[in-house]
Amino acid sequence: VLKSNLPNHGIRRCSTLLHYCLILPGPIRARSVVRPTSSTVANYVVSPIPDFHPMADDEGGGGGGQAEEDFCCNDSQSAFLVLFTIYLVVCFLTWRSDLAKPMRMIAVFLHELSHAIATWITCGDVRKIRVFENEGGVTEYIGGCRIIIIPAGYIGCSFFGMVFTVMSGGRKTATGAAAAFVAALLISLCYSPNRTMVFLNLGYATVTLAFIFIEWYAFTPVLSYVILLFGVFIGTYSIHDIWAGLVKRTVIGS
Repeated sequence: VLKSNLPNHGIRRCSTLLHYCLILPGPIRARSVVRPTSSTVANYVVSPIPDFHPMADDEGGGGGGQAEEDFCCNDSQSAFLVLFTIYLVVCFLTWRSDLAKPMRMIAVFLHELSHAIATWITCGDVRKIRVFENEGGVTEYIGGCRIIIIPAGYIGCSFFGMVFTVMSGGRKTATGAAAAFVAALLISLCYSPNRTMVFLNLGYATVTLAFIFIEWYAFTPVLSYVILLFGVFIGTYSIHDIWAGLVKRTVIGS
């Protein structure tokens, strides 16, 4: 309430308060403090919310720097997006080259491992898991549900690519993904592997364990970048595998 006996600066203060309450989008908390004076005038003190910038609306920025901070990526998110894009470009440029052959072969292994996992889930028995130098693979099994086992290779490889990409976001999650990857590499060696798969799995297990050691005892961050690399390449391979095996190629009677 504006009283006629308020001085001019008091009227301007109240008018400014009403202006901010009616125009500015951010909430404002106000408290009244009554001080006994000769004229017993109520002085209103405005307490803005944290990070409140009263000049942001006057500058025509619609929130100014605070709005940019709310909608912009932080350093970690920006690094992830840039690195993901770089890995994707490198993947497409080197996909058919010998440089990327180890990544293609480990993607084949995860494809076959997905068949094996689907066999175990449907109560089947896995006899052999093998990966060949020509980037082919085979999983021999008995029992289980074929309608689930057959498409599991494509779905599982895509799933592993997604998991690696998501888990690369933190130090502990990247370590967990790397440890699970090493365990899968070593456990699969119990199912009659051929020599190519033995060298492949032992090589990747050794390299991954080395990066885990470097991450926790020498230099950080490094493991997150490696796990993200696995995720991008494996996910890209799964897309290519689905296109080449299910869309582009046609088998009569399939």
